[in-house]
Amino acid sequence: MTAWYTHVNGLPANQTKAIAAIVRAELDAIAASWALLPVPQAISGGYPNYAADTGTTNALAISVGNNVTAFADGMTFQVKALNNVTGATTIAVTGASLIGTVDVVRPDATVLQSGDWLAGQVGQISYNSTISKFMLAGARGQAGTINGVASGTVDLLTGSNIASAGTVNLDTATGNRVHVTGTTTITAVTLTRGPRTVIFDGALTLTHHATNNNLPGAANITTAAGDRAIYESDGTTVYCIAYIKKDGTAVVELPTGSTVLAVGTASNSTSIDFTSGIDGTYLEYECHLVNLIPASGATMLFRTSSNAGSTWASTLGDYVANALTMTTAGGAVGTFGSTSAAHITLSGGGAAISNSAQSGGLNGVVKIFNPAGTAGYKQVTFSVSLSSDATTGLTMVNGSGSRQTTSAVNGFRFILDSGNITSGTIILVGLRKTV
Repeated sequence: MTAWYTHVNGLPANQTKAIAAIVRAELDAIAASWALLPVPQAISGGYPNYAADTGTTNALAISVGNNVTAFADGMTFQVKALNNVTGATTIAVTGASLIGTVDVVRPDATVLQSGDWLAGQVGQISYNSTISKFMLAGARGQAGTINGVASGTVDLLTGSNIASAGTVNLDTATGNRVHVTGTTTITAVTLTRGPRTVIFDGALTLTHHATNNNLPGAANITTAAGDRAIYESDGTTVYCIAYIKKDGTAVVELPTGSTVLAVGTASNSTSIDFTSGIDGTYLEYECHLVNLIPASGATMLFRTSSNAGSTWASTLGDYVANALTMTTAGGAVGTFGSTSAAHITLSGGGAAISNSAQSGGLNGVVKIFNPAGTAGYKQVTFSVSLSSDATTGLTMVNGSGSRQTTSAVNGFRFILDSGNITSGTIILVGLRKTV
């Protein structure tokens, strides 16, 4: 009778007399052999390498057979997790005594992620002596490749709701489809891979960021309940690759053939300037003004530069302008203008832009024609609306102007006549490429 767990010597021989010492030694050897067998809690369903976790979150602990005294390549255990794994994880293994505490990783040797191993789930771990770690196989969430053609539908999980916040972490989503609740502005999204389908349950602002929240059209988006966004990431940049409004309207409506060149976002800013991308590539440029809110009631002005913003034309005589206004105060119509101005006034006529966010601020389009030309003056047209109070004080302004110079213009500035621009966005768009 020989096995890894037996140490008996076969004494006494059959049909022979034995002294007590020999019998005692043989019984002791049998007892020692039994001690090497797996402990009762390490045997479940006929598997002697089963172990129930008794540790804490991300720090598992198991007891195995007394014969296990050291880690060996390929050593495998079936372990029932006590808690959900939420990140990098270790496991303490005890045989006759504590053998050691080592990391548990994915098959690609990366750390475990939230959802890889759930409480109550039996996962198989195998020791890899090359990296001195256990690798988890057969558990949820592991990196890998699915090959072949599905013979039926593949349904994606809808995970638990995620509350809106400055930074929304989609890596922690418990499904590929999640609802985002609340109305807090989202300025950044965390996502390692993707994709994730996000359903917005309320109205909030998605703020464009080149790497943390790259939105279609490089422009902020105001969500509505039922809107959907699809996010992906290359590990460096988080992209919103599609945004679908529930009402079917376009996310960023721009003329055919247009190109978004830049986005300026105000944050208690003195001005919003554009000093690059303005050249002979386009014959027309548009500036789309969205929800510009002043720190206090003020008027929006427009100026230009011929040296990419080193200086701005702001002397009387640099501009001429005229405009027609209409207000909600009895439909009153008015005009304003100047044949010798230091700027083009976009929101004049006696009504200042309200500093109430509820009012919506200043919105509209300013168009500049052939700014790179050197044969004539640079004409400008504009159409804007503004609220002068938080309720019904709405004013429409339609006008035109000119920068009185034949020099090429390569900079646009939007600045208030007093105070800073608290918030809002201006999108610079190039139209009609030169042929």
